[in-house]
Amino acid sequence: MAYDLAVCGNVVVDVIAPVSAAITPGHQHFTRSPVIPSIGGNGANTAVAAAWLGLRTELYGGIGDDLWGRWLTTQLKEAAPSLRLRLVPSKYPTSASVVIGEASGDRTPLHSVGAGIALEGRHLPDVRLREGRWLHLCSTFLLPRLDAAASAQLLARAQRANMVTSVDLAWDPSGRFELGELPRYTDLLLANLEEGIAVTGAHEEKEVLQRLLDSGPEVVVLKLGAAGCLLGSQKGESFHVPPFPAEVVDSTGAGDVFSAAMVAFLLQHLYARTADRKRIRPTSSAKGLRAPSPLESVAPDHLKRAALLANAAGAICVGGLGGLGTRLSQRSVLDFLRKHRQVMQLYSGSSSGKGA
Repeated sequence: MAYDLAVCGNVVVDVIAPVSAAITPGHQHFTRSPVIPSIGGNGANTAVAAAWLGLRTELYGGIGDDLWGRWLTTQLKEAAPSLRLRLVPSKYPTSASVVIGEASGDRTPLHSVGAGIALEGRHLPDVRLREGRWLHLCSTFLLPRLDAAASAQLLARAQRANMVTSVDLAWDPSGRFELGELPRYTDLLLANLEEGIAVTGAHEEKEVLQRLLDSGPEVVVLKLGAAGCLLGSQKGESFHVPPFPAEVVDSTGAGDVFSAAMVAFLLQHLYARTADRKRIRPTSSAKGLRAPSPLESVAPDHLKRAALLANAAGAICVGGLGGLGTRLSQRSVLDFLRKHRQVMQLYSGSSSGKGA
């Protein structure tokens, strides 16, 4: 059965504990808000948000045969009935995070990989890849059997199956941050600034962006949180895309929702200009050479618009508790943009030419 997007990542139970003051180690703290479990994990958050935005989405991840695993499966089905769950059973407990959310909107997660160890590249066979249009790999460094080498092999197979590929980096608990050949088979690479600094060794935003581009992706998006995002392409163009004003309740999952929206709006643009949706990726004219990235022909204005829509989706997300606390739709994102026309007009007037 054909689908638009395969999301490959961790599937986690987030136990969210909001607090009104900064946490002091060794002291007991109280919260007036309920401590609640919710859908979490880069994979689950991204897949649900993409389904809400209208993409036929499949979610690949590991799940434990336990109470949390059964609860999480039920919650995913209720949150996004159209989402196809391709969850791999694991003998390990379901992945879980305890997230301390402070009044500032900052969060401190304590994560257990658990069942995430079950997911491997073989769980996305070529026959399934050929039915899809886009592969999004997230939870980089958090899936033990999908390390950089295994991820690169999966992305290469996806490109040979005519899929567009994207990777959303995550924090490496080992501290190594080694990507190997992974960027070479990535059309769209997303990272937050802290991850970008750790991977590249650079410290200035534009330098981080350029070093990530030098590693191979056609397009790189550097997520800057409340400062918006920085976008660059192999054409040598880079742009700062401004944020929207937002009342921050909880920033958990905002980066995942941003990535889902970026992918969704880019894919819809590719669909709009491609007669045959099965052939989004051009074929190479020379044997042994990789085909050009489909994103190579996307005009800068369309890249910037996709990033602006993604910023809007992220701003909507932080208004609720938990990564999926505020339900998204294409209409809600467009309504949000209309509500904040001043940002749109200001950006349209200032974003002309090359450079961020």
